[in-house]
Amino acid sequence: MSTLVLGATGYVGRRLVAKLPDAHAVSRVDLADPHHAAAVFADWHGNAIVNLAGPAPKHIETWGDAAYTLATHTRIAMNIARFMPANVRLVHVSGTIVYGIPESQPVRENHPRRPTTPYGLGKVLAEDAVAGLRDVWALRVGGIFSMDRREGALYNFLRAAKERRPIRLTAREPISWDIIHLDDVVEAIIRALRVPGQGAVNVSSGEPIDLLSVAQRVARRFDGEIEDEAGVVHPIFQADISKLRDTFGWVPSSIDRRLDEWWKAL
Repeated sequence: MSTLVLGATGYVGRRLVAKLPDAHAVSRVDLADPHHAAAVFADWHGNAIVNLAGPAPKHIETWGDAAYTLATHTRIAMNIARFMPANVRLVHVSGTIVYGIPESQPVRENHPRRPTTPYGLGKVLAEDAVAGLRDVWALRVGGIFSMDRREGALYNFLRAAKERRPIRLTAREPISWDIIHLDDVVEAIIRALRVPGQGAVNVSSGEPIDLLSVAQRVARRFDGEIEDEAGVVHPIFQADISKLRDTFGWVPSSIDRRLDEWWKAL
């Protein structure tokens, strides 16, 4: 299977391309521009496309400064739907961020999408742009972590515990949090490439988590101490991964296993 990987130089794209010997990597192309997107698809003949393209903000953007993020994700998805060849499978990587703060648990794929951030809305609009395709997966992945990503809440929790510093929680607004290891995201994409598309599917550990509970888990496992500076009650998020399990015959690794691996590598 010849696979076109859009956004191939990104965090997930680099790892995925290394795992796919038949990958045709696309990077540094403005896929939000219809002329550039059309040229990419005109020059490629294969079986499947993985869409990882689009900006990922380093912080939670305000609604006033997020027009670029919203427009870019939407335009990329629209151009894919418009120009991709017929009879090609699309694996579109979205996120559990589309759900916002859940109104019921565990969160199934038919849960209302009510994003609370501009980035989440961009993911919703991109999903909708490709939803009408015949053979498409929308993989709703959690927040991605790995041992080589030296940033983010989970890394800071582990680093603090390793250095015998307090694990500090500083988020001052409720955050709906879900996490998954990079290698599990890549494995989910590879498995989706082998199965006819069936719309949205949650790609998550399936464990009920929130920001405080993960900090507590790190503290318990690695003898740390928590300082909760904000005192905010964060909503629990638990994705229903039954569709993932039943369709792909696989589930991601447990969070505890990945924490232990990361701890040893620090």
